[in-house]
Amino acid sequence: MPNQNRKLATIQTIKDIQPIPDADAIEVAKVMGWEVVIKKNEYKVSDKVVYFEIDSYLPREPRYEFLEKACLRNIPILGEGLRLKTIKLRGQISQGLLMPLSAYPEHNLSKLEVGTDVTELLGVRLFEIIDSNGQTVSKFHPVISKTDEIRAQSDERYIDLLQGHPYYITEKIDGSSLTISKETDDTIRVFSRNQEVLDGKNEIWITLRTMGIIDKLSELKGVGIAFQGEIYGPGIQKNRLKMSKLDWRFFNIINPETNERYAFEDWDSILKKYNLSDVIKSVKVLEVGDSFNYTLDELQEFSNGNYDGAGQREGIVIRPTNEKAFTDELRKLRKWKDTRFSFKVINNKYLLKHGE
Repeated sequence: MPNQNRKLATIQTIKDIQPIPDADAIEVAKVMGWEVVIKKNEYKVSDKVVYFEIDSYLPREPRYEFLEKACLRNIPILGEGLRLKTIKLRGQISQGLLMPLSAYPEHNLSKLEVGTDVTELLGVRLFEIIDSNGQTVSKFHPVISKTDEIRAQSDERYIDLLQGHPYYITEKIDGSSLTISKETDDTIRVFSRNQEVLDGKNEIWITLRTMGIIDKLSELKGVGIAFQGEIYGPGIQKNRLKMSKLDWRFFNIINPETNERYAFEDWDSILKKYNLSDVIKSVKVLEVGDSFNYTLDELQEFSNGNYDGAGQREGIVIRPTNEKAFTDELRKLRKWKDTRFSFKVINNKYLLKHGE
């Protein structure tokens, strides 16, 4: 099954509604940091609604019949459903779907608080093409968290809380999540987004061996260290970086026994300590700063750009330079509960171009 950690459907309120130039029948509503095109006069500011994020795969039900012409899909494993993606109407970008609470009389949604996750309740799944070639087995790593950064538009607290703190911004590679974990018992395990990938004659393991990564990690006797990153190239996401062969780059270094992410400022020293600098490379770092001072609109503008020698980049990922110290401070102030703090901004031009 696809990763269901993401809150694809939530109870929200409409923050604002604005007209769209030269559009008589539609207007644009703002929910959290998202903008959604709606029928004129269908909703009012402060109305409580169900908001469905892009990448939602809705069940085929009569209440969504109006979506069928544009959104109906039928893919392996997921079956029939309605896929929500970024679109543009009368020059206005629209991301997601609003539905009135009254569309779900069987659930009495009006009693739920704003922010309540109703993804499972409403049968919504994450749209993704799932590899069914038999190379993936069992579950994800028992300790390490999966990779799934929240989009800035879904929770604007991330931008507010990072203001004034040291940060770094990396390029988001348009590939497939791949975690490599060297365990303290000297086994090496590889994981896709949701499952373990067996060692065998498959392109993932062949690529990691060709790059010299497996041999180098095998030299680290008794050491536990993991790298989360992206594998990309021919056969993955239409190879939008125009690679001639598969490649892999990391964006997290993790202790596989504790799930602690090592600070960005320590990456170089860790790679040098274990003699890995020549074979293990990070994603492209676009900016490092002492004081974060971006708005959502500015980050969306920053996300626009191209991969080196290729087309539109997918987006950017933003993190504090020392995640542990940053989240420890926030938890002491009772402003944060999690030990994780990272978020992404996807390039809207990329979403429109590639039908995402």
